[in-house]
Amino acid sequence: MENNFYKDKELMNLFCKLSKEEFIQTNPLISELEYNATRCIWRYKGYDNMRTTKEQLRDTEPSIDDMRYDLAEREAMNLNVGSMIDLLMDGFEGLNNIPSVDIREEWESLFGDSNGTGS
Repeated sequence: MENNFYKDKELMNLFCKLSKEEFIQTNPLISELEYNATRCIWRYKGYDNMRTTKEQLRDTEPSIDDMRYDLAEREAMNLNVGSMIDLLMDGFEGLNNIPSVDIREEWESLFGDSNGTGS
């Protein structure tokens, strides 16, 4: 196995989801040393402080409601205090009020197509 399995999106998805023991048992070609080295790299680069989104963890094709949530989650993660104040002062149109076709189009432009090949 490569020493830098952290570049493999599928493996890193499992890395975030599973305990150390579960991950090593599921991926016998990755040694405990490689797992620990990757954990150190993540800590050094600050990835341990990164938030994992529902979109990143989803294993199934998203529903329109999942897409609405993903869009809301992305926006919320990118809001700064000034933007939050503007929203509270001026209001906004909720994603539940936006037509499904527009939600799908926006979701696909941000995350990829709905067949699980997201970016």
